[in-house]
Amino acid sequence: MPTIYFLDIMMVDAAKRSLSKTLADARKGARATRLRRLDKQGNAFSYLLAMLEKVSDPREKLTREQLADQIRLDTVALKKFTRNARFYEPPEFVEQCLRDILGSDIETMTPRYIDFLSVMNSRLNVGSKVAPGQRFAKAGEIFAEADALGVPRSHPVVLVTLGCLYDNDDARGVLKFGHRTKKPFDPVNVLADIMLIRRFAEKKVEIEDMGRQGLSPYVRAELITDDKSLARLVPYFEPTGVTHVDEEDVSLCNLEATVHLARLLTDLGAARDIAEAARVDGEESEQDEYDRVCDMILAPPASTEAVCAPVSST
Repeated sequence: MPTIYFLDIMMVDAAKRSLSKTLADARKGARATRLRRLDKQGNAFSYLLAMLEKVSDPREKLTREQLADQIRLDTVALKKFTRNARFYEPPEFVEQCLRDILGSDIETMTPRYIDFLSVMNSRLNVGSKVAPGQRFAKAGEIFAEADALGVPRSHPVVLVTLGCLYDNDDARGVLKFGHRTKKPFDPVNVLADIMLIRRFAEKKVEIEDMGRQGLSPYVRAELITDDKSLARLVPYFEPTGVTHVDEEDVSLCNLEATVHLARLLTDLGAARDIAEAARVDGEESEQDEYDRVCDMILAPPASTEAVCAPVSST
């Protein structure tokens, strides 16, 4: 099945290093080997998401010209690495992207998302285990902080945090809250992973829709990352549609997605399954904590972010 593979920064780095034989450890070598297995005629590799991650990193110290040169070197290396598959972005597209995004703020909400994650890690200490009887109150605190910062309740940065609260191991693995590791908590890296989920969802629905209409030879899009928690978290957010709206100096992307919330909020989903199995035919189910959390997600204040995330209980 002809597939476009979107590479994250680490996979791009592995491809580059394999060309100069500077893969320092077995894990990096395995990344290059994985890419080589996908390097087949009819497939394509995309650098777009890795490029967006690079240019949106608020810690980047390179000048615009230095960053542009680095991106050009990355694309040259990926083209050299690719033997059979197609490198998806032509040079003129990369240059147009550089003109459009370098020096601009491609995600105006980034400071708010970073502040939200920092509060979750430090003041709310969401990474620590919370007793089941106290989790709903903690969810209320999470929503209150999101509201205070103007972060939409339905945004993945909030939903993944709820997943951590309700004991989803993949959410915990992506968030990497400070108490779980020896390294200091890095909200910028965490946000990069969460935004990668959203950006990939946007491109996936566009490409696969074009494939179904016969407008593109590619019928499937996949994200290639070595982060197992991130890879397992991606399917929780199933894109269903995307539209682009240009408003003065701002371009908005409206993403519609089904969030498989019962799976993301692992403990609540499991409790609901048990209750459903025990329910007698014809007996009406009572509102449970899962229902109450869904109500809170959909409650005012209304989202001002260009994201729509309907909830699925699958």
